[in-house]
Amino acid sequence: MSSRDQFSTDNEYPAETRVQDPGPGFNYRTLSSVLRFIGAGVLVASLSMMLFRGWDSGSDLTRFYTLLAYCAVLAGTGIFLSHIVHETKGARTFLALALGAICVNFTVLGALCLSTVDRVGQALPSFANWAVPDGSSVVLAAATACLVLSPIACFGFSVFARKSARRLTGLFLVTNAALLLPLRSSLLIGLLGLVLIIVILRQLAVIRRSDNTFATREGRIAAAMPFIPVAILLGRNFYLYSIDETLLTLSALIGYAILREVNMAVRSTGTLATKFLPGVRAASALSVALGAAATVASVDGSHPLVLPIFTVVLAGLLADIGFTTGGNAGTTWTRAAAITLALGFLVNLVVWPTIPATIAAILTGAAIAIYGYSVEQKSVFITGGSALLSGITYQLQNVFAAFDFGSWSSLALIGIGAIVLASVLERHGLVLRNRLIAWRLRYSQWDH
Repeated sequence: MSSRDQFSTDNEYPAETRVQDPGPGFNYRTLSSVLRFIGAGVLVASLSMMLFRGWDSGSDLTRFYTLLAYCAVLAGTGIFLSHIVHETKGARTFLALALGAICVNFTVLGALCLSTVDRVGQALPSFANWAVPDGSSVVLAAATACLVLSPIACFGFSVFARKSARRLTGLFLVTNAALLLPLRSSLLIGLLGLVLIIVILRQLAVIRRSDNTFATREGRIAAAMPFIPVAILLGRNFYLYSIDETLLTLSALIGYAILREVNMAVRSTGTLATKFLPGVRAASALSVALGAAATVASVDGSHPLVLPIFTVVLAGLLADIGFTTGGNAGTTWTRAAAITLALGFLVNLVVWPTIPATIAAILTGAAIAIYGYSVEQKSVFITGGSALLSGITYQLQNVFAAFDFGSWSSLALIGIGAIVLASVLERHGLVLRNRLIAWRLRYSQWDH
C-alpha cells in the first residue's frame, strides 16, 4: 500500500480501531477538529517564538540542529499517527506542519550562509543575527539539512499529491534553496521573487492539467507550499531591510502575476470570481504602474519619463487583462487600454510640451486611431485622433512661430500651397465629399 493510500480515508482502518459514534449527546468529531486546530496553532506559535525570540543558551548551530530535529519530529509523529494509531487527519496535519517547518529551516540556514559573507552592512535585530564560526560549519549544516529535509519533503508531497510528488518536491526544494543565497538587494530579491513565481505558476499549470488531485483540499495544500519560501524571501527584506520603490513595484507585479494565473484557471468555470477578478487585476495593474512611475521619479532628471512609463505599464497590463479575459468583458478592457495609452501621451504633451513628447503623442495617437478604425470603436478612434491632432497642432505652432510672413519666399510658399489645394478640390472634390458622407454613415454604426 502506498503512502497516499495509507493517509486516505478512515474506512481503511482495521475494525478493532474504529470508534463507534456514541450518539447525538457527544460530537467527538467536532472536538477532534478543534483540538487539531488548537494544536497546529500552538506548534506554529512555537516555531515563531523560536525564530523571533530564540533560546537563552546554546550556539546558533546548536539551535539550528535543534530546529532540524524539530522538523523531523513533526514528520515522525505524522507517520506514527498513520501507521500505529491509524488516524489520517492528524497525520496529514503534522506532515503539513513539517513541510512548513522545512521553510523555516532553510530561512535560518540562509541567515547562517549570510554570516559568512556579511554583505549587508546593516544592523539587524538580535533574533535575525545567526552566525557560524567558519564556512565549513555552514557546508556541514547544509549537507545535514539536505539529508534530513529532502526525504521529509518527498514523503509529505507523496501523501498530499502522490502523482505529482516528484515534480512538487523538486519545485519546493528549489524555491527553498533561493533562501540560501546571500542576497539582500531590493532589485535582486524582487527579480528573483518574480522569476520564482513565474516558474511556480507555470509548473503548477502543467501539473493541474494531468493531476486531478489539485481539486481536493490536500492538492491545494500541496500547491500552496512552493509559495511559502517566496513569501519569506520577500517578507524578509520588507521586515529587516530598507524598503524602496523597486521592491514594492516588483512585489506588486508578483501579485498581478498570481491574480492573472487564478483568473486564467477560473475563466471557463462561470463562477462569480470570473466577474470580479478582472477588476481586481486592474487595481493590481494600477499599483504596478504607480510603482514603476515612482521608481522612475526617484532617479534625478527623469521626471519627463514618469507619465509615459506609467501610461505604457498600465495600458500594457490592461491589454493583457483584455486578451486573457475574452468575450465582451475582454473587449471592454482592451478598449480601456487603448484609451489609457492615447490619453496618457496626450496629457504628457500638455504637461511636458517638448519635441519628444510631441513625436510620442503623434505616433501613439496615429496607432490608436488606426486601431480604433479597424475595430470600429468610436471612443478609441476619437481618443487616438485627439492625441494625433494635438501633437500635430503643437508642432504646427512651433513651425508658425518660426515662420516669417514678411519674406518673399514665405509668401511664395503660401501661394503655391493655396493653388495646389484648389486644384485638388476642383478635380477630386466630389469624390472626396461622397467618401466623407459614406464614412460618416459607417461611423454612426460603430460601437461606442
